[in-house]
Amino acid sequence: MNLERLGWSAFFETDFQRRFSNEWQVGRVVGQGKNIYKLATKQGDMNAKIAGKLLFEAEVSSQLPAVGDWVVFAHEDGDQFAIIHGNLERKVFFQGK
Repeated sequence: MNLERLGWSAFFETDFQRRFSNEWQVGRVVGQGKNIYKLATKQGDMNAKIAGKLLFEAEVSSQLPAVGDWVVFAHEDGDQFAIIHGNLERKVFFQGK
């Protein structure tokens, strides 16, 4: 899958290079269930869960991934789920009252 078609740009590439290691992969959150996320990645769509450390360190739910966010993840061949380890900076953030 072409990440540029999903909105990948120099803005996200710069944030990724500044804050994360190249050992991670990037994907866009395209769906969200109770504890499962659906990611669009270079390899195609895959299901993911949030790493325990990310859940523990989030002080508010808005620090966790949401549909439309770019995330960094790890995925080993044969694993059922990718593991999300962080969010890239958001360009736009809407918050309800």
